[in-house]
Amino acid sequence: GEIVRRNLGNIVKTSGDGIHAAFLTPDDALRASIEMQRAMPAFNQRFDTDDVSMRVGLHSGSSISVTLNDRLDYYGEAVNLAARLEGLGVAGDITMSKTFASDPGVSAMLVDREQHEREEILKGFTEPVRIVQIRP
Repeated sequence: GEIVRRNLGNIVKTSGDGIHAAFLTPDDALRASIEMQRAMPAFNQRFDTDDVSMRVGLHSGSSISVTLNDRLDYYGEAVNLAARLEGLGVAGDITMSKTFASDPGVSAMLVDREQHEREEILKGFTEPVRIVQIRP
């Protein structure tokens, strides 16, 4: 939560061991994701484990915001795509749509990073989705 807030984001909800966060800009989201991944070894050391890891899915786009039970929530294709992207990764991965990776702020952050790009067919989407994966 601290990393999300420091990068101008807001945790929208948690579900099981996952979180859904929204950010002001795509580069804020990527910056937070990299910070969170880099924080995992210290987190595991603090709790004397090496079992905790995370995957991240990133996409930007329009969504529907609603207030339910006094909490803001987001719905729509952009939200669903981000969730599907998260599921494509393995521990330590940050998986993003090519659309997200093409944002000027994000692409500047990716210049010196090793990137793996491919196309995937995702549940609930009729067209294949171009994805980019990185490791912090």
